[in-house]
Amino acid sequence: MGNLSLLRIKVIMKDLLRNNGKDNLKFIISPDSFFYLKIPCKFKDLTWWDFGKIIFSHKKTLRLVSCYIPTIQDLRQLVEVLENILIENDELPPEFDYDMGLIVEDVMNDKREQTPYIEEEGRRHWTGFFSKIWSRPQRNITWLYMRDKIITLKVTPSYPWTFVLPARYEKNLYSFDEFVRNYKPIAEFTLSHEAAQEWLDQARFLIKMIEENSERIVNELPE
Repeated sequence: MGNLSLLRIKVIMKDLLRNNGKDNLKFIISPDSFFYLKIPCKFKDLTWWDFGKIIFSHKKTLRLVSCYIPTIQDLRQLVEVLENILIENDELPPEFDYDMGLIVEDVMNDKREQTPYIEEEGRRHWTGFFSKIWSRPQRNITWLYMRDKIITLKVTPSYPWTFVLPARYEKNLYSFDEFVRNYKPIAEFTLSHEAAQEWLDQARFLIKMIEENSERIVNELPE
């Protein structure tokens, strides 16, 4: 979890336990833009088996960016990407020469070769996905990466019919080429290194809480 000061832990706990412990933990970008974690229970009761939602709020407009997967999985993905940036100083490879959102759509729709990639157990994994923190299939992807020491946070749209056949009477159906022509990121921000560290501290702390809660429940089960 790293070395957090007592003061830092108290700040995190105050945020977690606000409104009797059933509130949304915010990952703040700016005063009017942030992501928040919405959970079905109090933070002190959160376990491996609980599913939450990640919601993006920008100027009071809300957008769901992740759902239907365990909260701890969302948090672990965020921690992995942040540690690669803040600890390993990983930067986006030069092969990613244009918008990440467009590159992934090209890859997923066979318009571009999956390069660069790594190979594990005989399967290719496109390295661009190591910059993905959250996704909502056929809706949007949230990216976090560093280039020239600048950390970029970006939410990009997804083509709705990638790997999905449109319904017979689908309204507003449009081609992939049309999607590309009209493409633009949903939102893009520069995230300070201080804010990124704040996110990392919050996510690590919550993961530790989830693991401790879950282990306690498992140990209390009758043999």
